[in-house]
Amino acid sequence: MLLSEDRAPVAPGRKRPLGGTAGPLPVPEPRSAPAGPEPEPEPAEPAPDDLGGLGPAPTALPDDIPREEAYYGAFRQYVAEKNDFPDPRQFARYLQIMYGVTGREGGPLSENYLRSFVREFRQRFREEMETAEHIP
Repeated sequence: MLLSEDRAPVAPGRKRPLGGTAGPLPVPEPRSAPAGPEPEPEPAEPAPDDLGGLGPAPTALPDDIPREEAYYGAFRQYVAEKNDFPDPRQFARYLQIMYGVTGREGGPLSENYLRSFVREFRQRFREEMETAEHIP
């Protein structure tokens, strides 16, 4: 015997019985192992794929030049690869992935720290491109 508490509303003025299964759910059979061993794929160097993946092992920025110049070299490399300017967050991730540059806590450099660098680098890059166009 079903009580009104044993029914669940499904629409205005309509109810259905609680439960809904006739018995226990079937348990799937375990999958059998493949007949022969599969050859292992050769490991390939992963691509940075818009910096979403881990990318290749990072290489260090040059130590023999000022940090700003090293960052500018990385900025130019980013622009050459992506054909666009990075924002501070993208540049921080790029520096971390490609060059292993991290902040104090091991993550990417802060956006606030890189904001002035990126602004200056954009201007400097534009000026260099304008100068290069005027050279005969």
